[in-house]
Amino acid sequence: SLAVRVRNLRYNDERMAVRVLRQTDIFNYKLLKFFIHGDGSMPDNIPVGAVPSAYAFIRFGIDSANYYEYRRPLLRNWQDLAIPLTELTAIKGIRDPARENERQQFPVSGDPLASYVIRGNPTLTKVMFLGFGISNPSARFPNDLTTTMWVNELRLLDPESSVDWSAIGSAELKLADLGSVIGTFSRSNPNFHRLEERFGNRIQSTNFSVQMQGTLEKFLPNAFKETRLPISFTHSETYEKPIFEAQSDV
Repeated sequence: SLAVRVRNLRYNDERMAVRVLRQTDIFNYKLLKFFIHGDGSMPDNIPVGAVPSAYAFIRFGIDSANYYEYRRPLLRNWQDLAIPLTELTAIKGIRDPARENERQQFPVSGDPLASYVIRGNPTLTKVMFLGFGISNPSARFPNDLTTTMWVNELRLLDPESSVDWSAIGSAELKLADLGSVIGTFSRSNPNFHRLEERFGNRIQSTNFSVQMQGTLEKFLPNAFKETRLPISFTHSETYEKPIFEAQSDV
Protein backbone atom coordinates (compact mmCIF):
# COMPACT_ATOMS: atom_id res chain seq x y z
CA SER A 1 0.00 0.00 0.00
CA LEU A 2 1.06 3.59 -0.67
CA ALA A 3 -0.28 6.91 0.62
CA VAL A 4 0.54 10.07 -1.35
CA ARG A 5 -0.20 13.33 0.43
CA VAL A 6 0.08 16.89 -0.84
CA ARG A 7 -0.38 20.13 1.08
CA ASN A 8 -1.02 23.50 -0.53
CA LEU A 9 -0.11 22.17 -3.97
CA ARG A 10 -0.33 25.06 -6.41
CA TYR A 11 -2.50 24.95 -9.51
CA ASN A 12 -0.79 23.43 -12.59
CA ASP A 13 1.65 21.60 -10.32
CA GLU A 14 2.07 17.95 -9.33
CA ARG A 15 3.90 15.71 -6.88
CA MET A 16 4.84 12.06 -7.33
CA ALA A 17 6.19 9.23 -5.18
CA VAL A 18 8.77 7.36 -7.27
CA ARG A 19 10.42 3.98 -7.01
CA VAL A 20 13.62 3.49 -9.00
CA LEU A 21 13.88 0.00 -10.48
CA ARG A 22 16.55 -2.17 -11.95
CA GLN A 23 15.84 -2.59 -15.63
CA THR A 24 12.49 -4.37 -15.73
CA ASP A 25 10.81 -5.95 -18.75
CA ILE A 26 6.99 -5.94 -18.53
CA PHE A 27 6.41 -6.41 -22.25
CA ASN A 28 5.16 -9.98 -21.88
CA TYR A 29 2.15 -8.90 -19.80
CA LYS A 30 -1.05 -7.53 -21.29
CA LEU A 31 -2.63 -5.75 -18.32
CA LEU A 32 -1.51 -3.46 -15.48
CA LYS A 33 -4.03 -3.05 -12.65
CA PHE A 34 -4.24 -1.19 -9.34
CA PHE A 35 -6.68 0.45 -6.91
CA ILE A 36 -6.70 4.14 -5.97
CA HIS A 37 -8.77 5.95 -3.33
CA GLY A 38 -9.17 9.65 -2.59
CA ASP A 39 -9.92 11.18 0.79
CA GLY A 40 -13.12 12.91 1.88
CA SER A 41 -12.26 16.16 0.10
CA MET A 42 -12.73 14.47 -3.29
CA PRO A 43 -16.12 14.06 -5.01
CA ASP A 44 -17.89 10.73 -5.44
CA ASN A 45 -18.08 11.24 -9.20
CA ILE A 46 -17.48 13.89 -11.84
CA PRO A 47 -19.36 14.76 -15.04
CA VAL A 48 -17.54 14.30 -18.34
CA GLY A 49 -15.90 17.58 -19.32
CA ALA A 50 -15.92 19.09 -15.81
CA VAL A 51 -12.67 20.23 -14.17
CA PRO A 52 -11.75 17.66 -11.48
CA SER A 53 -10.55 18.63 -8.02
CA ALA A 54 -7.39 16.60 -8.65
CA TYR A 55 -5.90 14.09 -11.04
CA ALA A 56 -4.31 10.83 -9.94
CA PHE A 57 -1.69 9.41 -12.27
CA ILE A 58 0.75 6.55 -12.69
CA ARG A 59 3.93 7.19 -14.67
CA PHE A 60 6.65 4.72 -15.65
CA GLY A 61 9.44 4.50 -18.18
CA ILE A 62 13.15 5.05 -18.64
CA ASP A 63 13.58 8.54 -17.16
CA SER A 64 11.85 11.92 -16.87
CA ALA A 65 12.15 12.49 -20.63
CA ASN A 66 10.93 9.03 -21.74
CA TYR A 67 7.79 7.70 -20.08
CA TYR A 68 4.21 6.51 -20.36
CA GLU A 69 1.47 7.92 -18.15
CA TYR A 70 -2.14 7.16 -17.29
CA ARG A 71 -4.24 9.72 -15.43
CA ARG A 72 -7.78 9.94 -14.16
CA PRO A 73 -9.71 12.25 -11.80
CA LEU A 74 -9.18 11.36 -8.14
CA LEU A 75 -12.46 10.30 -6.52
CA ARG A 76 -13.51 9.61 -2.95
CA ASN A 77 -14.21 5.90 -3.33
CA TRP A 78 -11.99 3.03 -4.44
CA GLN A 79 -11.40 2.86 -8.18
CA ASP A 80 -10.29 -0.44 -9.72
CA LEU A 81 -8.23 0.71 -12.70
CA ALA A 82 -6.82 -1.37 -15.54
CA ILE A 83 -4.38 -0.35 -18.28
CA PRO A 84 -4.20 -2.54 -21.40
CA LEU A 85 -0.51 -2.23 -22.18
CA THR A 86 -1.09 -2.76 -25.90
CA GLU A 87 -3.07 0.51 -25.92
CA LEU A 88 -0.07 2.34 -24.49
CA THR A 89 2.29 1.06 -27.15
CA ALA A 90 -0.29 1.79 -29.87
CA ILE A 91 -0.18 5.55 -29.23
CA LYS A 92 3.38 5.63 -30.58
CA GLY A 93 1.88 5.04 -34.01
CA ILE A 94 -0.62 7.92 -33.85
CA ARG A 95 1.36 10.66 -32.12
CA ASP A 96 3.03 13.55 -33.94
CA PRO A 97 6.66 12.45 -34.53
CA ALA A 98 7.76 16.08 -34.80
CA ARG A 99 6.75 16.56 -31.15
CA GLU A 100 8.23 13.33 -29.83
CA ASN A 101 10.13 15.09 -27.03
CA GLU A 102 6.98 16.84 -25.78
CA ARG A 103 4.12 15.46 -23.70
CA GLN A 104 1.32 14.27 -25.94
CA GLN A 105 -2.04 13.27 -24.48
CA PHE A 106 -4.62 10.83 -25.91
CA PRO A 107 -8.08 9.68 -24.81
CA VAL A 108 -8.64 6.24 -23.33
CA SER A 109 -11.07 4.06 -25.26
CA GLY A 110 -14.24 3.45 -23.26
CA ASP A 111 -13.35 5.89 -20.44
CA PRO A 112 -13.96 9.58 -21.23
CA LEU A 113 -12.50 10.66 -17.88
CA ALA A 114 -9.09 9.02 -18.36
CA SER A 115 -6.19 9.80 -20.67
CA TYR A 116 -2.84 8.40 -21.75
CA VAL A 117 0.31 10.48 -22.00
CA ILE A 118 3.56 9.69 -23.79
CA ARG A 119 6.82 11.59 -23.85
CA GLY A 120 10.05 10.67 -25.63
CA ASN A 121 10.64 7.04 -26.52
CA PRO A 122 9.71 4.81 -23.59
CA THR A 123 9.57 1.04 -23.97
CA LEU A 124 7.93 -1.69 -21.93
CA THR A 125 11.12 -3.73 -22.27
CA LYS A 126 13.08 -1.20 -20.18
CA VAL A 127 11.19 0.20 -17.20
CA MET A 128 13.60 2.01 -14.87
CA PHE A 129 11.16 3.86 -12.61
CA LEU A 130 7.51 3.83 -11.57
CA GLY A 131 5.61 6.53 -9.73
CA PHE A 132 2.16 7.49 -8.46
CA GLY A 133 1.26 11.14 -8.18
CA ILE A 134 -1.36 13.84 -7.70
CA SER A 135 -1.85 16.79 -10.05
CA ASN A 136 -3.68 20.07 -9.38
CA PRO A 137 -5.29 21.10 -12.72
CA SER A 138 -4.31 24.49 -14.10
CA ALA A 139 -8.02 25.29 -14.60
CA ARG A 140 -8.43 25.41 -10.80
CA PHE A 141 -6.52 28.73 -10.64
CA PRO A 142 -5.93 30.14 -8.07
CA ASN A 143 -6.86 27.26 -5.71
CA ASP A 144 -4.23 25.24 -3.87
CA LEU A 145 -4.77 21.54 -3.22
CA THR A 146 -4.45 19.56 0.01
CA THR A 147 -5.46 15.90 -0.18
CA THR A 148 -4.40 12.28 0.25
CA MET A 149 -4.47 9.41 -2.22
CA TRP A 150 -4.10 5.72 -1.36
CA VAL A 151 -2.81 3.15 -3.85
CA ASN A 152 -3.11 -0.60 -3.42
CA GLU A 153 -2.45 -3.92 -5.20
CA LEU A 154 -0.37 -2.85 -8.17
CA ARG A 155 -0.07 -5.96 -10.32
CA LEU A 156 0.66 -7.28 -13.81
CA LEU A 157 -1.84 -9.73 -15.29
CA ASP A 158 -2.40 -11.92 -18.34
CA PRO A 159 1.17 -12.97 -19.18
CA GLU A 160 2.15 -14.18 -22.63
CA SER A 161 1.06 -17.82 -22.93
CA SER A 162 1.46 -18.59 -26.64
CA VAL A 163 2.60 -22.12 -27.43
CA ASP A 164 5.78 -22.31 -29.49
CA TRP A 165 8.46 -24.83 -30.38
CA SER A 166 12.16 -25.34 -30.92
CA ALA A 167 13.97 -28.16 -32.75
CA ILE A 168 17.48 -29.36 -33.46
CA GLY A 169 18.68 -32.06 -35.80
CA SER A 170 21.92 -33.45 -37.18
CA ALA A 171 23.01 -35.98 -39.79
CA GLU A 172 26.32 -37.58 -40.75
CA LEU A 173 27.36 -38.99 -44.12
CA LYS A 174 30.28 -41.42 -44.19
CA LEU A 175 32.31 -41.49 -47.42
CA ALA A 176 33.95 -44.88 -46.88
CA ASP A 177 37.51 -44.23 -45.72
CA LEU A 178 37.74 -40.87 -47.49
CA GLY A 179 36.03 -38.82 -44.79
CA SER A 180 32.65 -37.64 -43.53
CA VAL A 181 30.14 -34.81 -43.83
CA ILE A 182 28.22 -33.65 -40.77
CA GLY A 183 25.28 -31.26 -40.98
CA THR A 184 23.33 -29.65 -38.10
CA PHE A 185 20.20 -27.52 -38.10
CA SER A 186 18.29 -25.78 -35.31
CA ARG A 187 15.23 -23.56 -35.16
CA SER A 188 13.76 -21.65 -32.21
CA ASN A 189 10.55 -19.65 -32.44
CA PRO A 190 9.96 -16.31 -30.63
CA ASN A 191 7.86 -17.53 -27.69
CA PHE A 192 9.72 -20.76 -26.97
CA HIS A 193 11.50 -20.82 -23.62
CA ARG A 194 13.23 -23.34 -21.39
CA LEU A 195 11.75 -24.51 -18.09
CA GLU A 196 13.93 -22.15 -16.05
CA GLU A 197 12.78 -19.16 -18.15
CA ARG A 198 9.42 -17.42 -17.93
CA PHE A 199 9.19 -16.08 -21.48
CA GLY A 200 10.77 -16.38 -24.91
CA ASN A 201 13.19 -13.86 -26.35
CA ARG A 202 10.79 -12.63 -29.09
CA ILE A 203 13.28 -13.63 -31.80
CA GLN A 204 12.91 -16.33 -34.45
CA SER A 205 16.36 -17.92 -34.70
CA THR A 206 17.61 -20.34 -37.37
CA ASN A 207 21.08 -21.91 -37.39
CA PHE A 208 22.77 -24.41 -39.67
CA SER A 209 26.31 -25.66 -40.12
CA VAL A 210 28.17 -28.07 -42.40
CA GLN A 211 31.45 -29.70 -41.41
CA MET A 212 33.51 -31.85 -43.81
CA GLN A 213 36.58 -33.85 -42.85
CA GLY A 214 38.65 -36.15 -45.01
CA THR A 215 42.04 -37.37 -46.15
CA LEU A 216 43.64 -37.15 -49.60
CA GLU A 217 46.45 -39.69 -49.26
CA LYS A 218 44.34 -42.34 -51.00
CA PHE A 219 44.89 -40.45 -54.25
CA LEU A 220 48.70 -40.34 -53.92
CA PRO A 221 51.13 -42.79 -55.57
CA ASN A 222 52.39 -45.73 -53.48
CA ALA A 223 55.70 -43.95 -53.05
CA PHE A 224 53.88 -41.49 -50.77
CA LYS A 225 51.91 -44.05 -48.77
CA GLU A 226 53.27 -42.69 -45.46
CA THR A 227 52.06 -39.20 -46.30
CA ARG A 228 49.03 -37.79 -44.51
CA LEU A 229 46.94 -35.05 -46.12
CA PRO A 230 43.97 -34.28 -43.87
CA ILE A 231 41.48 -31.63 -45.01
CA SER A 232 38.56 -30.00 -43.27
CA PHE A 233 35.91 -27.42 -44.09
CA THR A 234 33.32 -25.79 -41.84
CA HIS A 235 30.56 -23.37 -42.73
CA SER A 236 27.83 -22.05 -40.41
CA GLU A 237 25.16 -19.36 -40.62
CA THR A 238 22.70 -17.83 -38.18
CA TYR A 239 19.54 -15.94 -39.07
CA GLU A 240 17.60 -13.94 -36.48
CA LYS A 241 14.26 -12.31 -37.13
CA PRO A 242 12.88 -10.25 -34.22
CA ILE A 243 9.11 -9.88 -34.16
CA PHE A 244 9.48 -6.39 -32.68
CA GLU A 245 11.91 -3.55 -33.29
CA ALA A 246 15.13 -3.80 -31.30
CA GLN A 247 14.99 -2.05 -27.90
CA SER A 248 11.35 -1.21 -28.52
CA ASP A 249 7.81 -2.39 -27.78
CA VAL A 250 6.52 -1.75 -31.30
